[in-house]
Amino acid sequence: MAGERLALLVAVVVLGGCGLSAAHRTTSPASSPPSGSATASPSPQPTPTSSPLGWAPCQESQVYADTTGWECASVTVPLDYGHPDGRQIQVSIGRRPAADPSQRIGSLVWLQSMVPASSIGAGQIFGPTILRQFDLIGFDARGIGTSEAVRCLDKRPALEHPYPRTAADLAAFEAAAKAVDVACAQNSGWLLPYLGIENVARDLDRIRGALGEDRITLAGNNWAGTLDAVYADLFPSHVRAAVLGGPFLPGIDDEALLRAQAIASQAALNRFLSSCATDAGCAFHSGGRPRQAFDAVMARLTRAPGAGLSERDAWLAVWLGLMGADSDLARALAAAASGDYSILKEMVDWSGLNDAAGMDQYDAYNCMDYARGRTPQAYAELAARLRQIAPDFGGMLAYGDFGCAYWPAPPNATAGTLSAAGAPPIVIVAARDDPQTPYAWSVELSRQLPSAALLTVESAAVSTIYSDSQCARQAVDHYLLTLEPPATGSSCR
Repeated sequence: MAGERLALLVAVVVLGGCGLSAAHRTTSPASSPPSGSATASPSPQPTPTSSPLGWAPCQESQVYADTTGWECASVTVPLDYGHPDGRQIQVSIGRRPAADPSQRIGSLVWLQSMVPASSIGAGQIFGPTILRQFDLIGFDARGIGTSEAVRCLDKRPALEHPYPRTAADLAAFEAAAKAVDVACAQNSGWLLPYLGIENVARDLDRIRGALGEDRITLAGNNWAGTLDAVYADLFPSHVRAAVLGGPFLPGIDDEALLRAQAIASQAALNRFLSSCATDAGCAFHSGGRPRQAFDAVMARLTRAPGAGLSERDAWLAVWLGLMGADSDLARALAAAASGDYSILKEMVDWSGLNDAAGMDQYDAYNCMDYARGRTPQAYAELAARLRQIAPDFGGMLAYGDFGCAYWPAPPNATAGTLSAAGAPPIVIVAARDDPQTPYAWSVELSRQLPSAALLTVESAAVSTIYSDSQCARQAVDHYLLTLEPPATGSSCR
């Protein structure tokens, strides 16, 4: 129900950051050192000895990925930074020490994408050179994972359709949203008003202090990239370097955000179907009529679920598929056209959309960081407008955040413009045809930040710090190691 839209992207970003394809450089971003080279690195910095943290091997849990080689600890932070001497809470952090302490540069704080994704144990995106020279730091933001996790319902009400078409559908959406939001207020109401991106940025500075570092290096995708920009705006002198992968535009208006994503999603589906129509080798070629075949599959699911796959989940699976390989989505739709919905169902199950704990925590941030609609009528009107520009996805995107209609805490005001005055060069990496995080957002943020260097990846990948580009990987790693950012106007493939 509420929150599907961005929670799905959490899974997409993790996938997008793991596999890198070979690419050719167009405009050279910077001269890159040979693979594995560290000769251009700054002078090695020893691990600070003033840290008060009591590191211990991380315990295996359902929250974390493989934590082999990771140490865990916690940092005490104020619940309310307006009253820093009041109630305190614990934020969980993890550290993978630099593999070669003699070449250690410092601490690299990494957050995969957006809450509720933990980054403790999640260093697979980085190559051996980075892991050799940096202590990799992960953490669970407040309200997430093992950091005072928000808790609502153990099992969320299921919804059959992506958005309400009838009065009965609307009643089901309202009942589900109210059930979740009442439970959130009962179980975590004390914490909800103190979530949000700025409080996490302030927690991050407490983490920096606890690590004993004067400056930290930051890397994050999407929401986490925006978090790093907010941190640089609040604490510019505490940043050594920062690389932001496809950041959200801070303070963006709710409708402007959804409009941009609706247009991008609709364009991605249209491109996919047009390509399949002209490619006889596409598994969903459908005699050159994939649009008609697609509509037939979805119409069948509108009337009745198929082997445990609801219409709502089928649309989410398609949306997820558009951010992966076209061939995978084509196979899934071809199977569905013949009555086999197993591949689409696996895509939804893998995404974590049925994980109630993750969705609780996602909603807790989503409803706080953006001024979502607070009445059912606001969602109905928004859906009507978005469906005009994105007939396939507009309704689903509008109602993806319907839980915010009854959310028990008011949204936080987020600055619409950042400057990070005095911060060192900040690198923003963005794929030009990103189907989910519009390229224009990265362009605008690069204009706001005087020290920003925008690296454009000429692809339709979901934007991450590497964006599935070996060229981008070389440029970003070179910057992290040497502090030399890509040249203005650089691009990669």
